[in-house]
Amino acid sequence: EKYKKDQTKLWPIEHYECLVKMFRKAYPMYEIVQLGGVETERIEGVDRCVKGESIELVKYILKDSMLHFDCEGGLVHLATALGTKCAVVFGPTPIEYYGYPQNINIATGKCHNCMSLSEDWYVNCLRGEDRPQCMYGISPEMVFERISGYFNDISMKGAKL
Repeated sequence: EKYKKDQTKLWPIEHYECLVKMFRKAYPMYEIVQLGGVETERIEGVDRCVKGESIELVKYILKDSMLHFDCEGGLVHLATALGTKCAVVFGPTPIEYYGYPQNINIATGKCHNCMSLSEDWYVNCLRGEDRPQCMYGISPEMVFERISGYFNDISMKGAKL
């Protein structure tokens, strides 16, 4: 394998864990399900961790979800195609191209959109940062504020929980 480090478009695990704590406190009635590959690190605080399962099972989980939260990638595209609302953090990949207007698209507004500007953009930040600002700069609080707006809207509309 040419590169052995995380992709620059991944949101930090500690941010996910902080978000899960905030979400759990505000919305205890919802189950938090983590999806991912076999080697995906478990996010502390999730109710269920579904790793390494077939896309057949994953698509049913996504279809029945109130919201799918992720960094830009294949599960976001699948969930959106299935009609599931997504909240998506964007770093090197451009919102203008990969974002869907019906989703909650989140970026820092600082440094982003460097996709394909170098051969290894997906594993090495073009600014040389070990913790790329485009992803580490998207705080759990920023994400929570955006998804809270969505959950408050659906509860105001009388959606069944």
